[in-house]
Amino acid sequence: MARTFQTRIPRPHLATVQAVRVDWPVPMSPHLPAPGTRERALIDRFVAEGAMRDVVTEEEVRIAYEILDAERLSLGLVWKPWITGINGPGEWITYQRGRYVGTDRLPYRYPRSLTEAVLELARREHRRLRSADRRLDNRAMAGLTAG
Repeated sequence: MARTFQTRIPRPHLATVQAVRVDWPVPMSPHLPAPGTRERALIDRFVAEGAMRDVVTEEEVRIAYEILDAERLSLGLVWKPWITGINGPGEWITYQRGRYVGTDRLPYRYPRSLTEAVLELARREHRRLRSADRRLDNRAMAGLTAG
């Protein structure tokens, strides 16, 4: 079941973003660090050692969502472990294109809710696209003035 979020981003494909529940661990996600890297080893160890079981369902209490834009392209992966070690419980861990994504908004370094994590990924994608648009505009202007 997907959860839908509305953003204020003025791009049609980022105005509505969905979070689709996926199984954890997500072994083949392009958003997690590559297998064999130091960060992936830490994640794998954390998943293996930090497995807390839910008394009712006897399942690990971990929630993971893949974030999709309106065109069904993946923006990233967010997950909420049962406990996040030095972080407090209730924080979401966010990955995009193989790298951890934090938030620079104080007082928290980690998104405190699924909504905040989804909006952070949408904002980052919007910034990336805006930067690419600027580079194209600069190249076009340079081509006009040089010609």
